[in-house]
Amino acid sequence: MATQAQDSARAVCEAWHGELSIRVGHGILECSVLTATKADGVLALQERTGAGATLFAGDDVTDEDAIAVLGPLDIGIWVGPGESTARFCLPDAEAVSFMLESLATQRGNARP
Repeated sequence: MATQAQDSARAVCEAWHGELSIRVGHGILECSVLTATKADGVLALQERTGAGATLFAGDDVTDEDAIAVLGPLDIGIWVGPGESTARFCLPDAEAVSFMLESLATQRGNARP
């Protein structure tokens, strides 16, 4: 049933004759009038916030765009099975939660 829904959604998107950007992820079909990617979002957030470092965790094909633009001081984490260009990998969302909690605790202890 999910495959049928995705096929129907793709047919609607393709009816726009190339005016929509179509990307497939895990159980999701993204159709957008914009060609912006998660990489564009990460770069915009880095610029706007002046972040010295960025942590990005993702588990889908579309997350690879963001991982690819991370710099040497940034941390890219692939979550779950599969191949990625991320330097780090965690098995699941629970592990990400534990890592973020540990990181927050360490950062809190490092502040005066």
